[in-house]
Amino acid sequence: MLFFIITIATLAGCKKKADLLVITPPVHTPKYFPLKPGSYWIYRRAWKDTTGADVANNPIEFDSCYVEKDTIIDFVKYAKFYSVNVYGSAQVLYLKDSFGYIISNWNYVFLTDIRSPQILPPFFEGYSDSDTMYKVTTQIYADLAPISTPAGFFMARDISSTFNFLPWRQSSFEGRSYHTYYADSVGLVLQQGIGYMDGPPYYSEHRLVRYHVQ
Repeated sequence: MLFFIITIATLAGCKKKADLLVITPPVHTPKYFPLKPGSYWIYRRAWKDTTGADVANNPIEFDSCYVEKDTIIDFVKYAKFYSVNVYGSAQVLYLKDSFGYIISNWNYVFLTDIRSPQILPPFFEGYSDSDTMYKVTTQIYADLAPISTPAGFFMARDISSTFNFLPWRQSSFEGRSYHTYYADSVGLVLQQGIGYMDGPPYYSEHRLVRYHVQ
């Protein structure tokens, strides 16, 4: 009996230990600009003075932005995005996610999901290809900024765009800029911009009120 017990103990001691199962959690890739059809965002738009108060006699308006559908342009799939910019002008954009960069069908880079400071390629705007009016320089900051909106509190990426006019079109407001804040899995939560053409020294603000992301 003693021999039997010793034999079992010896065999048990020699038994190979099972390999530990190591589970690696999936890496979360932030999505600062959701592009699935059916997603929408509603913003409160108002003009602000230098103290941050609403400018008197300027109406408070609400703007809707949404992804209508996917569409094909030159054999490439884009999301058709209806938007209203910080100054209230409606626009239709065709956007896609290209390896973490959100770009348009004319190859303008809007932002990136990559969490590092970035200076995006400049964008030129004008009345025609040979009549350039200004250059837009966009910088993305690595640190997240706390943003409070009627839709909730978000930690968002700050994207700064500066308008630099060419000599023939320079105004007294040269170098005006606006800031756009994007939150992970939400999209644009706040945009503040000072008019880059001649005008009063007020700034326009888009602040998120309600949203739904597919």
